[in-house]
Amino acid sequence: MALRFFRRLKIAPGLSLNLSKRGVSLSAGGRGFRHTIGAHGRRSTIGLPGTGLSYSMMHGRPQQRSGEGRAPGAAGGPPMSAAQIGGRVASLVLVCVVTFITVIALGHSPTLAPEASLREAISASNATKLTSGIMGAARVVDGDTLDIGGRVIRLWGIDAPESAQRCEGRDGRTYECGRDATAVLSELTRSRQVACEARDRDRYQRTVAICRTEAGELNAAMVRRGWAIDYTQYSGGRYKTEEAAAKAEKLGIWSGRFDLPSEWRRNRR
Repeated sequence: MALRFFRRLKIAPGLSLNLSKRGVSLSAGGRGFRHTIGAHGRRSTIGLPGTGLSYSMMHGRPQQRSGEGRAPGAAGGPPMSAAQIGGRVASLVLVCVVTFITVIALGHSPTLAPEASLREAISASNATKLTSGIMGAARVVDGDTLDIGGRVIRLWGIDAPESAQRCEGRDGRTYECGRDATAVLSELTRSRQVACEARDRDRYQRTVAICRTEAGELNAAMVRRGWAIDYTQYSGGRYKTEEAAAKAEKLGIWSGRFDLPSEWRRNRR
């Protein structure tokens, strides 16, 4: 049984030198595409990654029907001499060096673009899976809680006054700040589709999420308008900028005095 010699040397990202008993060839390409240059012409191969399906097409010199006139090293033709192999290796190495310098100069690797596209496709797929089950018209329960299709969703990272909570206004009079916070969230979601990105579940088994409409993020909007605070225990300070702006402008509950919603709940237990 005759042994078959083949070796592939990777000389740059997407670029390899192929050595075999039939000769030497140079291959370049990334995921799904490869172009090979050798003694028998050029071959382009297009495939679908992960499927095993591919299509190859030859370019250049056609093969002869008999051994006569075939290139040295071709099947059925005279074997290549050491000098011929050395000359072709030297030529291909020169091509490799030029190609590698070009790749470095352009700052581009042939394999990066397809892999980047694959990562983007995976990210888009994950985002679709995450939000597809939490989307639709929303019914507002209170200043930080929604109901979408019977699924109760708590807005992540913020805390709004409870429905029955009362606060003190700038004139010293008390008002129903919990009711007002609910009214603001209702205004933000009225006649709009709401899409929510689930983050967690709370102890009441409610979905905790970041929710958006075409106008922007609801969580951030409630804090920026002064009708919710940055719930740093869970948000890690994500909405501290919105809170600082609302406080400086004395918007919403920042126009007077109020108990933190968490403290108000604790005192009512």
